[in-house]
This record gives sequence, C-alpha cells and structure tokens, in this order.
Amino acid sequence: MSEPKSVIVAIEDDPQIRRFLRTGLESHGFRIHEADTGKLGLTEAANRKPDLVILDLALRRRRRS
Repeated sequence: MSEPKSVIVAIEDDPQIRRFLRTGLESHGFRIHEADTGKLGLTEAANRKPDLVILDLALRRRRRS
C-alpha cells in the first residue's frame, strides 16, 4: 500500500510561479491545489485541509470591474 500524498495549497497570483510550483511539487509526489486570490485560497484551504499552504505575501489586490 502506498502512502497518501501530502496535500498543498498554493496561493499565488502569478501564473508562471504557480506553474513552476505545480511542476516541481508534483514531480516529488505532492498533490497541489492552486488559488490566484486570497479569497479563493481560503476556500481551498478550508475544503482541502492541506498539510501545507504556500502563500504569496505580496498578493496584488484586483480591481473590481
């Protein structure tokens, strides 16, 4: 029986950095869920119960249209 994969939520607004994190972490056997806003990140963290949250401390605030 294999060990369950550790779950990570990455909250990052830059798509290139998210892609870099996803590629690197998945190659090491982690399961990663992504969010591009703090609000979505909180939802992902509440629903996924991750082992680790990677948070961009400089998230840009999006303007509402």
